[in-house]
Amino acid sequence: MTSDNSIESPAFAVDSLSVRHFRPRLGRILAGAAIATVLGAFTLNAFLRGLLPDASLPARILSAISSMSYYAAPALALASVLVTSRSIPFPAAASVEASARGLRFQELDVSTGGRRLETNGRSRWIPRERIASGIVVPTEVRPSLDIYLRNGDRLVITLQSENQARQILSALGIDASRRAVALTLGSPSRPLIAGCITFPLVTLALALLLLSLPVPDALFIPATAMSVTIIMLLILSPFRPREVIIGTDGVTIGGAWRTRFIPCSLIEDVYKRSSIVALKLKGGKQIVIKPQDDELQRAIYNRIREAIQSKFEQDPEALPDLEQLEPRGLDLSAWRASLRALSLPRDDYRRAAVPSDVLIAVVEDANAPPGRRIGAALALGSSGHPGARETIRSAAEACASQGVRVALERAAEDDLDDAALERALEEAAEAEAADPRARR
Repeated sequence: MTSDNSIESPAFAVDSLSVRHFRPRLGRILAGAAIATVLGAFTLNAFLRGLLPDASLPARILSAISSMSYYAAPALALASVLVTSRSIPFPAAASVEASARGLRFQELDVSTGGRRLETNGRSRWIPRERIASGIVVPTEVRPSLDIYLRNGDRLVITLQSENQARQILSALGIDASRRAVALTLGSPSRPLIAGCITFPLVTLALALLLLSLPVPDALFIPATAMSVTIIMLLILSPFRPREVIIGTDGVTIGGAWRTRFIPCSLIEDVYKRSSIVALKLKGGKQIVIKPQDDELQRAIYNRIREAIQSKFEQDPEALPDLEQLEPRGLDLSAWRASLRALSLPRDDYRRAAVPSDVLIAVVEDANAPPGRRIGAALALGSSGHPGARETIRSAAEACASQGVRVALERAAEDDLDDAALERALEEAAEAEAADPRARR
């Protein structure tokens, strides 16, 4: 982090009893390296031993490297746990200043009773460009604000009230209405624990199985190593941390084998029970999200409820025919031409131009059909509105749907292509197919 003494007056400032800095992405990298070290050394050793004489110098070097890797793997695993669960640097009380430019932390010296004494001169500055998103995390004692950086790090700011946390998000411009939040569920230690338990069992079981088959001696060790590696990768996949993205348009939930986007229009209700957050969909289906702790459970529940309760407040009678913004089977060039015509003033009162404020409202409406939102973005971009690009990019940042987010980002740059458009429309069609009654 860099220091910045010329930062503008903060939009909001508050004292925090504790600011912690966690590095979960680094933890996941170290955990993956630990698993790869064991499986890689095991597989490489098995393959090369069949090709090299046991007494040869290359074989001895290979054996030494394999032995070292089995010592390195636990060290990597321990480092993964430490950087994930411990704050680096150590927690510190700080004055927090938030503005549209970023976050500034001024460390405080605090007495035993928690009374503020004075700043100690140490400060940190995080530019707004490095901040990805944030979420308010309610706790039984004091709420915290989790700030996620673009490099994967997470800042945890302990505050006196949830309102203070929301004011910081608003000052940064990343509150629930303006920015989707991506949360990682599960710890990097889960695949490590699963691997430690299953690796010896899988190796023994496959060795016994291959002994019962007519496998040539020269192929026995390589076949065992390859089979163990493939099966271990399959076993560990469900234990990897999952990502949940919550935006104004819906929720994207990562799975072991596929990622699913659920638009808000499909969500009938959300509730928390035991250690889960459940989404009740129209039609009776239920989607379960399993956070790793109660605080994150409450945070996810609150953020999803905010998303599904947001409504598009416009008088339908006062709006022009917004279906004109949708593709309606036109190819991209013809659609662009029709949208350009819609955004320009017309003498024909029966086909009046769609006002810029209506286009902006449609672009920002998370409940509008994706084709209509993308069309509104293209029309807004060709209208010459001075804030068009910033408005469209802001709407894209609030999207949980990857297809719609990419399409809006491309539209903001006037760089939308057929592939991005088709992906967004296909994603919407899949969500609609899950429950046809959600069709608008």
